[in-house]
Amino acid sequence: MQTRFLLLFLANCLFVSVSTVKAQMPSITGFAPAAAHPRAVLTIYGSNLNTGTGARHVFVGNVKAQVLSVTSDSIKVRVPFGATVGPVVLSANNKTVCSNLHFVPTYPASTATPSNLNFWPTEGDANIVQSGMRNNYAFKSADIDNDGKVDLFTKLTILTNTANLIYAPYYSKIRLFKNISSNSGGISNTNFNGPYDFIGDSTISPGNYNFIGDFEIGDINSDGNLDIVARIDSGIVFFINKGIGISTTMFSRILIQGIEFPIMPTSISPVSALVLKDFDSNGKLDVLVTTPNSLIVIANNSSSTTINQSNFQVNKLVTLPYRSASWNIASEDFNKDFKPDILYYYTYSSTTNDTLFFLQNDFGNSSSILDSNAFLAPIVSKYLLTPITSKIEDFNQDGYFDLATNYAQTKLAFQSNAGGVSIGFSNSSNISIPTIFGWTNIFDFNGDGKIDIVFNNSSNYSLQKNNNDPSGPVLASLFTSASYSRPTYGIDNLGPVCDLDNDGRPDLVTVKHEIISSVMSGRLLISRNTYNIEPPSLPTTAANVAYLYATSLKLNISAPGNGTGRVVLMKQGTAPITGTLTNYTYYAATQNYNTSPSLSDGSKVVYIGDTNMVNISGLNGLTSYQIKIVEVNGWANATNFFNTSGYTLSTTTLPVTWLSFEANKVEKDINLTWQTASELNSQSFLVERSFDNLSWQTLGKVKAAGTSNQMHSYAYTDKNPALVQPPASTVYYRLKQVDFNQDHSYSSTVAIPLQNSGTSAQEELIITAYPVPFTDKLSLEIDKEESYSAVLYNSFGKLLQSNQSNDGKVEFNTQHLSSGVYVVVIKTLTGDVKVVKVMKE
Repeated sequence: MQTRFLLLFLANCLFVSVSTVKAQMPSITGFAPAAAHPRAVLTIYGSNLNTGTGARHVFVGNVKAQVLSVTSDSIKVRVPFGATVGPVVLSANNKTVCSNLHFVPTYPASTATPSNLNFWPTEGDANIVQSGMRNNYAFKSADIDNDGKVDLFTKLTILTNTANLIYAPYYSKIRLFKNISSNSGGISNTNFNGPYDFIGDSTISPGNYNFIGDFEIGDINSDGNLDIVARIDSGIVFFINKGIGISTTMFSRILIQGIEFPIMPTSISPVSALVLKDFDSNGKLDVLVTTPNSLIVIANNSSSTTINQSNFQVNKLVTLPYRSASWNIASEDFNKDFKPDILYYYTYSSTTNDTLFFLQNDFGNSSSILDSNAFLAPIVSKYLLTPITSKIEDFNQDGYFDLATNYAQTKLAFQSNAGGVSIGFSNSSNISIPTIFGWTNIFDFNGDGKIDIVFNNSSNYSLQKNNNDPSGPVLASLFTSASYSRPTYGIDNLGPVCDLDNDGRPDLVTVKHEIISSVMSGRLLISRNTYNIEPPSLPTTAANVAYLYATSLKLNISAPGNGTGRVVLMKQGTAPITGTLTNYTYYAATQNYNTSPSLSDGSKVVYIGDTNMVNISGLNGLTSYQIKIVEVNGWANATNFFNTSGYTLSTTTLPVTWLSFEANKVEKDINLTWQTASELNSQSFLVERSFDNLSWQTLGKVKAAGTSNQMHSYAYTDKNPALVQPPASTVYYRLKQVDFNQDHSYSSTVAIPLQNSGTSAQEELIITAYPVPFTDKLSLEIDKEESYSAVLYNSFGKLLQSNQSNDGKVEFNTQHLSSGVYVVVIKTLTGDVKVVKVMKE
């Protein structure tokens, strides 16, 4: 991992030094870490990342990520559930830019091998039957409606049997299944709504050909919604996502047709005939497709999120050496110049078919137009007989894309990228595999951050665990294998590998075609990954109650362990927590003591997550609670808890939840006001005053509300306190809350300046605090350029920070503070004192 990150970093530096980026054009030059589990923080590096005022939309493997922070040269996001291996994509201000290397989603594990991986075949559960239809060769996953759950896409084909048109009026369509799983464990047919069907060309009458050859998913118009681009038998169709959720009207359709797109044969061969990449570096995804005799690029020249046919320019790149529908294409940046190159090859079985062709992208040097001159002459690489499909990934994590190609149906060959400015690959290293038909997919199946491979034959699928590293070329001998069978239905095709139930582990979609009621039909079958996640090895070692109220508290976990997250258990009373968590069990923790699930000893599972500041509500006032913090690896129903150890502490809630306590000077008097959100057995408030913040005297008593969960307001006036002690410059106040059993607690302390020798009434100190309300930083200025101290307190009088100013200005770092009311006390060298109440958003 460290080696790959270093290479990514060096590539970033190289790119910045040699490239010319358009003004205000964002770019992604790298990311770290190279592999991470869901909800981990991923840092994206680049330039102009905060340009403009629009939202930043970040996609990781076709799933939108939560953006945590944005600067000009970095964006921090959380890795989303369901992400697949793929580029990191940013859409912002009408531009879409991608990383040149792929991010690898992973999960916590350390002892997995192919022999102990566990895929549970949900034969009777996730078994979606498509009557009279075949799901042919094109399978995708994406969170198309941005709801945090991965949806499934298939290409549906009726074949050429017109009798099957009783099941669907068109020969081919894209079919979408919406994921509505509850994330609480298991996958079944009820987890998917639909299907929702979309035809390629709405001008074609039902009963006539309307074939879809291939399709891809990406943000074509840079609006933060994923779109679909499909190769149909008469051209290209763009399904532009309106962002209104999944329905039959969720897309607007743009059809590109012309003489450049001769009618595609009605072949159903497993051909990758469409690619989405930004070939001309203008911040827009272009489309690369095949025709029977050429490579065609559809350049995307749109400048806003509203697009139409006029935004696309069709150009021919290459005349293919053979006229056929069986050309495969792919595109990645092979030589790390931040320009996507092109790979194409012929998949038809022939003794003379042994060649891979590479087009090196030279846009901006040899041509400023995205046409045939923008690419160097094809680089020919002699290969072995009949290449069928290729996967392009960095298998040895050296920062360069390698090739894994199935050829002659029984071989899987690996070629290492030699690196450098020119495109070149080492000699192949081969694995003999069972007869397959070209369906290969990739993912990190065992959580070690390396890209593994899965392929299928007619009855089972095999995993190839990747053990390569950057120390050498990709070697077939460093892959270990295991086979898994489909006991009931068998397998015809492989679908996407993605986490469908948000437990952090990649699940596998497979397809079986069979005769059902005398009609060829298709089944979508899901193998759920139930591999045992390794537990964390280091527990939490320090935590404290940061804020304490009558019915709630905030827990600060200051030294967490090394799990992906942690669990907070709470128990009322003084008895220790002895209950343990059951591994791989879903606990619906609510952060409310009353509604969270219980363990055997009566303790409550109040929180499961990965933050270090946890708010817990639903507590009783003046009550003791035991707290235990347990490290965890995993998520929801796929969790391995660190039950052997945990950090424990205890606390007792307060009788009163304070909302505010303020002091305001009205002429010579001081008006005191305070509010409570809840009170328990509260008898009275004693108002206390001090002139030195050390010795206190009681001024009066105010009756309290007793026991109440409603807000109450109180007031008390101190008449001309300056007469009591004329030399005093400051007077301090606090409230002593007394219960019916005579127990008591104190409020925060407030201070207010009196008339003093340093400042006359006409020269009262003026303080400006900004922004209002503040967020990550609080700034203060006084109207005099002199030295002063500034002390920041919370609403309970706890000192949080203190600063010294010599020029009238001071700043507090408030990133770690929660929302609420705070108090700043300013004191100058001449004795002036001012109290400022501020609020954090």
